[in-house]
Amino acid sequence: MKKTVLILGAGPAGLAAAYKLLNESKDYKVIILEKQKEIGGLCKTIDFKQNKLDYGVHFYRISEYKEVNDIIYNLIPIEDNISIQLTKQEKDRYVKKNQNQENSDNIMLIKEATSNIYFDNKFYEYPIKINLDTIKKMGIINLIAIAFSYLKVLIFKKKETNLENYYINRYGKKFYSMFFLDYTKKVCGVDPKDIDIDWGKQRIRDTSLISIVKEKIFKSKKVNNEPSLIKEYYYPKYGCGQTYEKLVDKIIKLGGIILTNSYVKDIIIKDNKITKVNYFENKELKELEVDYLINSIALKDFVSLIRDDTASKSLVSEIQRLPFRDLILVNIILTKKDMLKLSSFQEIKENSWVFIQNPDVKFGRIKIANNWSNYMLKDKGSEQVLLTLEYCCDSKDPINKMTNDKLINQVKKELKLLKLYPKSGIKDYKITKVKNAYPAYYGVYSNRQSFINYLNKYKQIYFVGRNGQHQYIDMDKAMYTGLCASKEILNKTNNKKRVWL
Repeated sequence: MKKTVLILGAGPAGLAAAYKLLNESKDYKVIILEKQKEIGGLCKTIDFKQNKLDYGVHFYRISEYKEVNDIIYNLIPIEDNISIQLTKQEKDRYVKKNQNQENSDNIMLIKEATSNIYFDNKFYEYPIKINLDTIKKMGIINLIAIAFSYLKVLIFKKKETNLENYYINRYGKKFYSMFFLDYTKKVCGVDPKDIDIDWGKQRIRDTSLISIVKEKIFKSKKVNNEPSLIKEYYYPKYGCGQTYEKLVDKIIKLGGIILTNSYVKDIIIKDNKITKVNYFENKELKELEVDYLINSIALKDFVSLIRDDTASKSLVSEIQRLPFRDLILVNIILTKKDMLKLSSFQEIKENSWVFIQNPDVKFGRIKIANNWSNYMLKDKGSEQVLLTLEYCCDSKDPINKMTNDKLINQVKKELKLLKLYPKSGIKDYKITKVKNAYPAYYGVYSNRQSFINYLNKYKQIYFVGRNGQHQYIDMDKAMYTGLCASKEILNKTNNKKRVWL
């Protein structure tokens, strides 16, 4: 008789877990519950005025996890085009010969990773390049201050007790204050002094001021694969969500069941084992006997579903207080010919994204959708510019309670500060609120290992993905955690340490 595996959430981690189970064994009945009507989780693609839009900035690169690469690029191969980063082996494995964006819809576009950072009323190429333009904008005094600040920290390392010290040890205090401080505050909601260094380990990994110089001189492959320093990325012709739509097709063909508009009411536990799960399928209450459960929803929400007489009330209460940052995406349509009249837009018009290191502007990043895939845009973006502005906030932040009209008025004011607001104004907009977009690394996060130890007592339950592990990880890592959970089920090894990142 088949074992039943219930997966909560149809995002990258949950879908990867389901695919591995079904692709490698016929011994499992796999059911995915997705609360939203769309699949893809935080990486879905949505429609807006004959355009397709992603939930923020998501892209692919060659992951450190080969199994993830094999899944992604077998679903949607990379186009046969000039690449500056793929090795011969990677080209042989992941590039579809004689297939490109003109003759195939199922293709990954090779895109140049170009970005800017806005600081002190100027746009700088990012990563920062030491060239005449930078020297002119930054000034010799600032360059000297950066150099001495970095030399100082090479001699007098700070104790890495918080994110600020983690940054300073890698970039020096001057560079950190110019190009990291305010943006980090926007994303995280608190001062970097109050953030755990785990955030830095996930987001900037081994990068530093010296690594940027090394990348410039030696063109190191290792450095190039760091998220902040990559030279190119790979992007599905019709958006990030295209990958997960393809994965859903595979799962269904293998016999998997995906229920949208469906979610768990409660999970009944006895002697640390699941006895049953009660859930809503399109508002109808149902009951299911479950052998394994793979969770990718927010940990703070998951523990509220457990009905266990032996549960530690104090630990559950702490887990419920794990902090998250929500994301408000303001997608706006502007007239292209008017935008091109703006000198500020001329500086960034070829960029994929722009970081806003300015405390007077509340959004932290701009995505220029035209430069990702013009196949997603009405008339291929020939007459319009489509921007996505990202506001990070908490549920109680004033911006989260603004009416659409007030929020758009704020957008207008902030675009004017950046000199990116055309005379013709905003032609149309779509505001999307994304709950629990970023797991935060302050408050009770410091007790995360205690939470992991506690949750691991439930032998049938595995925790995967960004929200399921409360880790600010990229898509490839999220998928990898799902694959690891399924591997433990398939092998009947139940080694939870191999699943948690």
